[in-house]
Amino acid sequence: MYVAIPEEDNYIGIAGLRQIIGETRFRRNFQSDEPYCCSVYFSNRQIVKVTFSFSNSGKLIEFYR
Repeated sequence: MYVAIPEEDNYIGIAGLRQIIGETRFRRNFQSDEPYCCSVYFSNRQIVKVTFSFSNSGKLIEFYR
């Protein structure tokens, strides 16, 4: 998982990640079309799925192999 976790932000959904992982930057205002998290899934050392989570819209985009 690749995630940008600011100490302060405009999105409450990051609060859980902030408690578990900690901050990676001071402040970030996420735009509605800007993903805050990217997850890469592997099977047998090959990428099989990539997902992007967006802050304010609550949408998830998934790409499958």
